[in-house]
Amino acid sequence: PVAMGAATRLIAQFGPAAVAAWGAGERVTAFALIPVMAVCSALVPLVGQNWGAQEYDRVNEARRYGYLFSVGWGALVLGGMWLVAESVATVFSTEPGVLQEIMRYLWIMPFGYALYGVLNVSEETLNAVGRPMVAALQTLIHMFVFYAPLALIGAYLLGFAGLLWGVTVANVLGGAVAYGLSQSVCLRGARS
Repeated sequence: PVAMGAATRLIAQFGPAAVAAWGAGERVTAFALIPVMAVCSALVPLVGQNWGAQEYDRVNEARRYGYLFSVGWGALVLGGMWLVAESVATVFSTEPGVLQEIMRYLWIMPFGYALYGVLNVSEETLNAVGRPMVAALQTLIHMFVFYAPLALIGAYLLGFAGLLWGVTVANVLGGAVAYGLSQSVCLRGARS
């Protein structure tokens, strides 16, 4: 909440159109990522049960499928959003300035969806294998090492578009770090 509050404060300085675009874009993002969240929810009992049974190959296979789905879905949404961004934007507003900012959000933010999905898969699987502190660490790294600083730097350099690119890059980097942490924990468990 602290990092999100800082981002919201940053967005407010770009005016009502940016605030409206952020609100609309966040709703679209939440809707677009429902399938990834569903896969994450399904992975928890699957991974947890197999981890408890010391079936580490199954754990890693389930994680791999979760990652592949997240990346594939993210790429699909990115392509789809580029095709329908204007139509989606008109659902939320008809004001030209707001439409422009919503479309900007919908053209930039989906670049980070694939790795944001990987971050979520990693978080859920780490929780399922009894490593909630590692999951919390990856979230802290994502929010305070990447998200807040990159959003701030992007906003300073390029305004609202820079903030969006900063958040997108933070999601990509957060997903990469989360993948590495999850790999380390799950492979270590498989060897012990």
